[in-house]
Amino acid sequence: MTVGLGGAFGLGYEFFLNSTAAMSAGLTYDARFIPGDGFPRQSLLVGLRFTWF
Repeated sequence: MTVGLGGAFGLGYEFFLNSTAAMSAGLTYDARFIPGDGFPRQSLLVGLRFTWF
């Protein structure tokens, strides 16, 4: 195990489909810098969520 530095940045939007359901879409970029690794570990996440009230 080693100590690293990193974080995530995301952007998303939620909208209502009708009076009882909503849908949201999001995009998240994640980067981690680990000493001795030589390059940052990166990932791009795309998400879609449905919510019922």
